Amino acid sequence: MTLTKIVNGERVEMAAEEEKEFLAEGKRHAIDWYRLIDARANESLNGGITVTANGTDYRVNSGPSARSLIAGAKVRAQEAINAGETLTRKIPTDKGIVSANEQQLVALFDIMDTHHQAVMDRVEELHGKVADGTITDDDLTTGWPT
Repeated sequence: MTLTKIVNGERVEMAAEEEKEFLAEGKRHAIDWYRLIDARANESLNGGITVTANGTDYRVNSGPSARSLIAGAKVRAQEAINAGETLTRKIPTDKGIVSANEQQLVALFDIMDTHHQAVMDRVEELHGKVADGTITDDDLTTGWPT
């Protein structure tokens, strides 16, 4: 087997002795790191987010369907704001169903979007660490948005 490594952004074959040492140390291959990063990103993206309203913390689903529904609600909320109308939507949380008005719907979307982008930023950062060989196991458990 011939293993490769990334040197200055280029894939380079390892020397036989280097390969033997690499395997003996039990280091992960880059593809394993990418899979682990993807799995951890998926947990962070879909594990829910905590939002605070009126001094109470609520855990809200942040999976793809929830993000889609909140994006749609944000559009409708913006339309209501622009038309001078009121709008409420029911949002499922860990504390039951709560009502959110148009301003709260816009804020909830912004929080979800910020969370999503923070996860993507962390993924990009960790991909860079894989590429330059500086990633560690601790990187998979720290630095993720909650």
